[in-house]
Parts: sequence; C-alpha cells; structure tokens
Amino acid sequence: MQKPVMSTFFTPVIGGCCGMSEQGHLNLVKAWEDAWQSWGWETRVLTEEDARKHPRFDEMERALSQSD
Repeated sequence: MQKPVMSTFFTPVIGGCCGMSEQGHLNLVKAWEDAWQSWGWETRVLTEEDARKHPRFDEMERALSQSD
C-alpha cells in the first residue's frame, strides 16, 4: 500500500527571522516531518527550485509582487 503524501513549502532565511533563528526554522521543519511520518505519511519539503519548475511560476511571481 502506498503511503499518503503531505507536502509543505520551505525556504530558509539566512540568519533567521520572525523571532526564530535559522536553526530554529530547520528544527521546526524536522519536527513537522517527524510528526507526519510517525503517522505513516511520506513527507515532501518543496523549495523555490521546485516552485520554479511550474509552468506558471513567472506569472504568479509577477502577480504577487504587484500586490505589495
């Protein structure tokens, strides 16, 4: 039987942000993976590189940058 897949998107922020260190963010992603995997899920942490493979990435990036 194939495991269900849970995905998230993560881009590390050099030096950390939002009151959390860079290592703290990495620890949080690891805890996220461990929690889902403990319940039998396969996890995928997607990155900007993954997002850039989408055929509409440039269109969405432009739309989001104009919303600022």
